[in-house]
Amino acid sequence: MAIINSLLNQFFGFFLNFYGTVWNIFLSGGWLVFLYLAFVIFYKVYMNTIQTKYLMALKWTFIKVRVPEENARNPRSMEEALNAIHGIHKTPDLLEIYLDGFVPPWFSMEIRAKSGEVSFVMRVLQAHSQIIQAAIYAQYPDAEIEEIAEDYMDAFPQKDLEKTYDCWGTEEILDKPDFWPIKTYIDFEDQFAEDSKLVDPMAAITEYMGNLKPGEEIWLQIVARPAFRKDWADKGKAEALKIAGREAPKKLNLFEQSIQTIGSIVAAIVPIGAPAEGKKDSKNDLGVLKLTPGEVDAIKAIQRTVGKVVFECLVRIIYVAEKPVYNKRARIPAMLGLFRQFIGANGFKPNPHFTTSRPVYAFVKSRQRKRKHRLMKRFRLRYFAEAGQVLNTEELATMYHYPVVYTKTPIVDRARAKRGEAPGNVPFAPEDLPLA
Repeated sequence: MAIINSLLNQFFGFFLNFYGTVWNIFLSGGWLVFLYLAFVIFYKVYMNTIQTKYLMALKWTFIKVRVPEENARNPRSMEEALNAIHGIHKTPDLLEIYLDGFVPPWFSMEIRAKSGEVSFVMRVLQAHSQIIQAAIYAQYPDAEIEEIAEDYMDAFPQKDLEKTYDCWGTEEILDKPDFWPIKTYIDFEDQFAEDSKLVDPMAAITEYMGNLKPGEEIWLQIVARPAFRKDWADKGKAEALKIAGREAPKKLNLFEQSIQTIGSIVAAIVPIGAPAEGKKDSKNDLGVLKLTPGEVDAIKAIQRTVGKVVFECLVRIIYVAEKPVYNKRARIPAMLGLFRQFIGANGFKPNPHFTTSRPVYAFVKSRQRKRKHRLMKRFRLRYFAEAGQVLNTEELATMYHYPVVYTKTPIVDRARAKRGEAPGNVPFAPEDLPLA
């Protein structure tokens, strides 16, 4: 009994000492820390609540784009369309951010492949549908654009995953910082090609994705939102200068600017003699003559990349199939291989945080099931809460554009008739009809 009393006394003594120490810290100014933590928690809960309400009120629509078989427009046309679509960007005011829960608008560009058919679909806000359709028509005047009410993913309900069908998928991320460019359509040009200078990268995608068995589908999704990323461009320019052996101009804070200004005034008043000549960098002396051809190409590629309009993007690809025909071992290597053609100064790789591959330890089946459901849900919602990697319009148009005429893929869903204006003498109203 004495031992128990001793232990209880020690426990209560420790508790009282700990409580007293915490209380003293709180009274000595620690309450500011608690107040700050409470404010952070309240702010996050509040912003999450109003942003969720804002997102739930958004109205979406799907548009399906068919281009004619004789489409001669190359990816440059899609780049110009993306430049126009970038205009959906909106800079919100403080009331919209903190009262309405404003979230930057985005859209998705998707390729749906099933047995014998490859379709190009976009999911856009209803408020932006006309803008996006006009941007596409401006570059592809003979295209057919159809608004569809249902999501093609409805054919594979989430509740039936691993029951009637199975899936494998991943999100792709860039291997290097995103100011390093991937291989774009400019790099796919072939001076010796017979039909055209462009070796269309879309040909490999549509050719493989169209050779599926009944019950199999592959979906490629690029979720994008317009971005203005000056910090991203500055990092790219600094990297180009670093390769050239030059230092990027250092940004000075307010204090450093004041010191520099005072130093300039003093130097103008008090003569201080000529500065001592230091040893110059040989690379700076010789300029581009010191650079290797690879370094020159890298500098040009980075400068071309950061000089264009950019989007923040998430790239996803999923293979879904009914249980009897599900064959991920045959599909996964080819699906990942579709992205290898874009390897240039930069390239894509699977995101380990959003890949449905089997874990190697601890609760393998349940964790893999959770991964599949999470990725399917992100795909279905076109989820875009992360920052995403930055792709400019040239890179984005390379990965997503409509096949050109010399891409001989018969399974692409194309417009069968050429659009044209009605003749000028066609009557449009009853009063315009000739009298009998």
